[in-house]
Amino acid sequence: MGDNTTVSVKKEFGVSLDIARSISNREFTVVEGDTGNVLKITLNNDGAPVDLTGCRVMALFSKSDGTTVCQDSGEAGSGVSVGGTNNNEITIALFASSVSPGMVECEIQVYSGSGQETLITTAQFNFKCRRGILNADTVAAVPQYPILVSLIRDMNEIEASTENLIESNISIQAAEEKRVLAETQRSNAENTRNSNEAERKQAEMERDASEKVRANKFNQKERELDELMDTASGLIAELQGVGEGSTPIRSIVGILKGDGTEISAAQSGVDYEAPAAEASALPESGTALSEDTVYTPTSAVGTYQFVPPASGWAHGSFTTAENAAVTFAGGSRFLGQAPEIAGGKTYEFDVLDCVWAIQEVSG
Repeated sequence: MGDNTTVSVKKEFGVSLDIARSISNREFTVVEGDTGNVLKITLNNDGAPVDLTGCRVMALFSKSDGTTVCQDSGEAGSGVSVGGTNNNEITIALFASSVSPGMVECEIQVYSGSGQETLITTAQFNFKCRRGILNADTVAAVPQYPILVSLIRDMNEIEASTENLIESNISIQAAEEKRVLAETQRSNAENTRNSNEAERKQAEMERDASEKVRANKFNQKERELDELMDTASGLIAELQGVGEGSTPIRSIVGILKGDGTEISAAQSGVDYEAPAAEASALPESGTALSEDTVYTPTSAVGTYQFVPPASGWAHGSFTTAENAAVTFAGGSRFLGQAPEIAGGKTYEFDVLDCVWAIQEVSG
């Protein structure tokens, strides 16, 4: 009986690499499509063998077509193994996909350490890859050669048409993705616009409410004062003189009052409500505002805490310094949201029963 042993024929190429210095290796060439090429790489460090026990070794191949391929010992079936007497030999069963016709550049990466966190990369070495005479374009020599050439040409045209169709579908898909993205952005912008419009309307409603409260208070005070003046004017018009021992009208200053027989000066806060007081400066920070007082401070407000009057109302306007820090005493309430007082702005305020209405009036 004959020997049925199957022999696998391989081509081995020896390469010496040193991680500390460059070494010249003899040139060698592989053939495109071959699967029996083996690289035997000896790795040294300044001439001394590098122990690769427990290391992960990656062989990186940069092909002439611009692509890069990796064969990794950490992956099953990668074709990369480590051995040799000093355990510094790297054997690489070169995959056909790792090369293409032209110059191939190769370098080795070694990961070591308990967590393989340490990386070193060797110098590059180059080898050539040539195209084999037998390749995808080779046609068998048969009498029907012209027919085969025609069929190959037709197949090439079909393949080109298929590629064009695939590219067209990809372009359509990309255009649809762009359209969907643009629609999403438009929807987001519309939602933002609606939100801003709602905030603007809310602020406008709060401003109108504040203005209405302020106007009502001043109108009420003005009506009360008009009534007092009308009463005083009526009394004066009815008087024809004064009784013996009475104070002459000409010597009385202010608003007059009468009890049916005598006329005298009316007392503010007793016979009529005192008119609003005016102040050109705010009280000390943290001190309550005076009741029924209009404040028109002439100095810019910096760091300051507003405290409402214990009773009654207060009104005023103020301008903030550039680095203002304005707060309101605890327990304060506001019409709408609590204001954010900025520097370099002018504000008008009203407060009644610890409820504040504040509005920016200019930049």
